[in-house]
Amino acid sequence: FYSRDYSNKTVAHIDIFKNKLLLGTGTGTFFYAELHSNSKQLILNKIKNNLTSIISDMRFYDSTMTFLNSDEISIKDLLVDNLNLYISYIKEVETDCFNVSILKSDLNINFLKFETFFTFEECLSFKNIKEFNGQQSGGRIVKYKDTFLLSLGEFRKRTLAQDKNSNFGKILQIDQNGKKIKNFSLGHRNPQGLFYDKENKVILSTEHGPLGGDEINLIKENNNYGWPISSYGDHYDGSFKK
Repeated sequence: FYSRDYSNKTVAHIDIFKNKLLLGTGTGTFFYAELHSNSKQLILNKIKNNLTSIISDMRFYDSTMTFLNSDEISIKDLLVDNLNLYISYIKEVETDCFNVSILKSDLNINFLKFETFFTFEECLSFKNIKEFNGQQSGGRIVKYKDTFLLSLGEFRKRTLAQDKNSNFGKILQIDQNGKKIKNFSLGHRNPQGLFYDKENKVILSTEHGPLGGDEINLIKENNNYGWPISSYGDHYDGSFKK
């Protein structure tokens, strides 16, 4: 696995499938391990997949490449639901223009055959965003009742978080067919933690803010969480921005 001291890609994501631990690295390699209460050793078994036929952007697989932002392009989350595996990832929609999309596969420990579950045309590029940051992209997927919630950061294009016509800086609600239902909430900078408490019917989010401005939010439908108008944090460069 890539070390966080070496790469800004996510290291790995995990979920449970029956009696197995499922693990996916930021660069799209998948493993499973049998979970036995009497075992002190975790043995990882590699699972073959078809990601290379879907994701052709070589920056996704390698952080040693010299061109810009290669270490920010990776898988952002992994979710097991109803015998299916969902992964969110930084997708190159057009040349050097990115968003967060979701792939889906039947859960087969011999081979994962991914296909597009959710994507959209809107994208952001480091060519026209001076402070472009692919890490500031959210990407958390959770099951919410009979739908999904997907968190999206704004890649440091701050104003999009308040733009109701944009998917960026939002928590999206998506149906079981991969169709967007609505912007569930807006005003988010980089919400990478998301949890639905079924018993208490509560949605919680942890969000990376600017310097000193990280947040834990109680997410309610149609609420505005303020970014970039309101924050307890400061810009990392110490500047004032309108």
